[in-house]
Amino acid sequence: MDELHQKVIDTVRSHLDPDVADGLESIPSSGRVTGWIAATAFEGQGDRERQRLLWDLLGRELTPAERARVGPIVALTPAEAEFDVTMDT
Repeated sequence: MDELHQKVIDTVRSHLDPDVADGLESIPSSGRVTGWIAATAFEGQGDRERQRLLWDLLGRELTPAERARVGPIVALTPAEAEFDVTMDT
């Protein structure tokens, strides 16, 4: 996990949900961080509200250079993040 990835997770944990789960990835070729975050703070909110909450927070806590390296992040509730990726054959 690179420094920016850790900073994004630490920021969400300290401001939204200490038990946040994430599927963020650091992309070595671009230096960007992208993926998904699951937090209880997103429960009862639509996609637009979740994104606004997340990006308002990152806008306050990350530098402009750090924000430029954050790619798309899907904001999920913990229940939405529990999906079965196994396939029956």
